[in-house]
Amino acid sequence: MADPLSPYPFPSNVHVLSSVTLKLSDSNYLLWKTQFESLLSSQKLVGSVNSTIAAPPSTQTVVVGGVPTVEPNPLFDAWFCTDQLVRSWLFGTLSEEVLGVVHNLSTSREIWLSLAEHFNQSSLAHQFALKRQLRFLTKKGKTLTAYCRELKNICDALASIGKPVDEEMKIFGFLNGLGKEYDSVSSGIQRDLSKPHPPSFNDVVTEIQAYDLKLQAYEADEAANTHLAFNKEQTDYNKSYKSGSQTFNSGQRGGRGFGPNRGRGGFSSRGRGFPQHQSQSTGTGERPVCQICGRVGHTAIKCYNRFDNNYQAQDTPQAFSALQVSDTTGKEWYPDSGASAHVTSSTENLQTSTLYEGNDMILVADGTYLPITHVGSANITSATGTLSLNDVLVCPEIHKSLLSMSKLCDDLPCGVWFDSHKIYVVDINTQKVVARGPRVKGLYTLEDQKFAALYSNRQCSASEDTWHHRLGHSNFKVLQRLQTSKEIVLNKSRTILICEPCQMGKSSRLQFLSSSSRVLAPLDRIHCDLWGPSPVVSTLEFKYYAVFIDDFSRFSWFYPLRAKSEFYSVFVAFQKLVETQFGSKIKVFQSDGGGEFINKRLQQHLVECGIKHLVSYPYTPQQNGLAERKHRHVVELGLSMLFHSNTPLSYWVEAFFCANFILICFQCRC
Repeated sequence: MADPLSPYPFPSNVHVLSSVTLKLSDSNYLLWKTQFESLLSSQKLVGSVNSTIAAPPSTQTVVVGGVPTVEPNPLFDAWFCTDQLVRSWLFGTLSEEVLGVVHNLSTSREIWLSLAEHFNQSSLAHQFALKRQLRFLTKKGKTLTAYCRELKNICDALASIGKPVDEEMKIFGFLNGLGKEYDSVSSGIQRDLSKPHPPSFNDVVTEIQAYDLKLQAYEADEAANTHLAFNKEQTDYNKSYKSGSQTFNSGQRGGRGFGPNRGRGGFSSRGRGFPQHQSQSTGTGERPVCQICGRVGHTAIKCYNRFDNNYQAQDTPQAFSALQVSDTTGKEWYPDSGASAHVTSSTENLQTSTLYEGNDMILVADGTYLPITHVGSANITSATGTLSLNDVLVCPEIHKSLLSMSKLCDDLPCGVWFDSHKIYVVDINTQKVVARGPRVKGLYTLEDQKFAALYSNRQCSASEDTWHHRLGHSNFKVLQRLQTSKEIVLNKSRTILICEPCQMGKSSRLQFLSSSSRVLAPLDRIHCDLWGPSPVVSTLEFKYYAVFIDDFSRFSWFYPLRAKSEFYSVFVAFQKLVETQFGSKIKVFQSDGGGEFINKRLQQHLVECGIKHLVSYPYTPQQNGLAERKHRHVVELGLSMLFHSNTPLSYWVEAFFCANFILICFQCRC
């Protein structure tokens, strides 16, 4: 233990790993630095790394008997012990990769500065990479917690290199990366950002998290209701199936089954008996139900109809029609959620096929094993897309082609959706429907459609009026050119010189003639218009701006306004400015008929000053085109600069003012 009066403490009994739980690596410098600074502050040793505690001289001069003598300085020894203690703490919390960077440094301050320089390097490429990550960061495929953590890590990394992200940009990037399901709450937050007291980033995250919890609750409720509906449908489908009763299953390739083990992964005999027909205890005391004849009191293993291939139960489900009814065209595919493989009856339905040399067979719901002759691939073409089917089994005894839903979803990134009339196969990546089919007699079908292009050459020779109508009322010069190139044949000239539908459908407003008025000196005519209200209130709460343009020089003046009522005072100030600077009077003032221009106060002022006021006609902005075009130019340039610099829209006044200044510079250069 060091001397308690020494200025260099030596806390040798500190358990460092209890305070600094992280090993410094390339991805956690900020967290590690926070923990280590807290440890140093608790032991009053922060000065060892930030140069507050300087190293004393290693020797000191002592006068003994009038003779100066140089001897070791005890304070240096105390400082050295404290510094080496902090150095050992630093080395103990570094990973092997980082330790290789600073292992040759002798003091704790050198190590601390080297780590800061290594991890806080503010290179331009690193800064651009982080900003690009922030711009294109999305929540797609992530939980909201993971998305927030990743966004915070990027912002912290930018802050560590001296480029912190302001609160508004954090909120903008956070909302921009959310999906469509968050649009409703994001729109409300964006409206709140334009208020005098906008929400902070933490407030926005809290509100989105609450909305996300509500979405998860809705999804859980929908999932629970879906399963309940499915169980109810199975109960109504065959009331003789009870919970715990025996089941047929489709453990072999293809086929379908019923009961709790429906689908892939069920029983498989592979020619060694029928274990799926073994009797099982119901556990509920209910009498067993035969899956073959549907009667109560015996199981399928004891049913005397088991060996009668022609026997059919009275209430056989429609799904058994795949074994009994032939297709109309042979090209329909019937979606089957209980089949583990695609099955068809002929190789004609396949694009490619090979002989099957295995020993597997298809087990169907009545316990029959059907042979497999070929294996191949097929395509289902529809008006909306094409589905590729792999590993299709050919079984001649199957009269309907079965489409396995589970294999289709495993092979392709797609989802299947059913309603009461149709089935839809949707591509998960593009969210587009790639195939659809109707529901016919209780069964959903997907048909491989064949498309043909038909062309009729009847009545190639027709009158000029008929061809004019056929070709969408094209110009008659087009018809003459087609006739010259022998693309069409005209057997009769037009009888009506004016086509009434063309006059009605192609009419348009006449163009405005260019203004021929010219002025001879500055201030002879001033054009003015007011823009707003802005959808985003500026930082100084401006919502409008007025622009004044001199017709002679095309010089423009930009004035932001908080309300339209401020225009009168702005005009008076503008008038005093230009008349003083130019030594001339405003002669003509041109504007539209807005209320800020035709109110009594302004009209009286114009009359007193002898200024002629020209007002454009209602709904005719072309008569005030110079000011309207100036609005468009200023707004386009200002918004482009805002988006390029990633500046919040609340700074639109500054951007528009800068845009107006740039336009003035262009006019001076030209």
